[in-house]
Amino acid sequence: MDGSALPQGRRQRRRIVALTLIGAVGLGVFVVAEKLSDNALGAAMREVGMTLLAPVRWVGNLPEAMDRREQRSQQAQTLAEELEAEQREVLRLKARLQRMAALEAENNRLRELLDATQALPQKLRVVPLARLDLHPAPHRAVLGEGREAGLREGQPVLGASGVLGQLRSVTREEAVLTLATELDHAIPVVIQRHGRQTIVHGTGEPHVFRVSWLPQNADVRIGDLLLTSGLGGRFPPGYPVGVVAEVRSPPGERFLEVYAQPLARIGDSPEVVVVLENAAD
Repeated sequence: MDGSALPQGRRQRRRIVALTLIGAVGLGVFVVAEKLSDNALGAAMREVGMTLLAPVRWVGNLPEAMDRREQRSQQAQTLAEELEAEQREVLRLKARLQRMAALEAENNRLRELLDATQALPQKLRVVPLARLDLHPAPHRAVLGEGREAGLREGQPVLGASGVLGQLRSVTREEAVLTLATELDHAIPVVIQRHGRQTIVHGTGEPHVFRVSWLPQNADVRIGDLLLTSGLGGRFPPGYPVGVVAEVRSPPGERFLEVYAQPLARIGDSPEVVVVLENAAD
């Protein structure tokens, strides 16, 4: 019968018996060789005995080798678990850093809003934006506070970079902000470079003002900064409104065609500043 057809247990028992016989023979040869160690025959027999005992020594060392292999496997598994734990911790730290960066950006926005107005005497309130009207006209936004927070119709509203517009209607918990770029909106301004007064009108375009009533000989240049003049008592003086972007001199006309870009834009920050008390109040 072919030995490969034997059951696994019988094959293992045969191997053990064979190794035992080899070991016994080898040990006997080794003992005889020790007694005949003084001649060449004894040395040859001792070499044969050592060769026959090699499988026995290998089997004897097998448990220790398996223990070392198991220890290495356990060490590798421990290192893999530690690496996985470290990777999870790195992800947690990255998430915390992202949150810290978001908080820092939020603080910077609030600081810009407050720094833009802290030198002025008005009473101010930082108010969150609730939602935006994205339709091209009218240009409006809804604030997340209303009369309970001290907001009233007509109060100016500022962004981090300048005037956004004014409150058109106010309910108990919300207020509608009409942007200065709306077609029927106007703000009295001065040209900062020399103090000449004029008026900025909304054009219905989200990023364009029209600067009115400047005669052909008026000193106005691209890049001139326009500030609120305080005339009319609605907008306190000194707030940035826009920057002159285009100057045209139409032949035969009395006035220049001047256009400016707003400095503040809705949506640049999730909060706005409402001027609760004007200088004229």
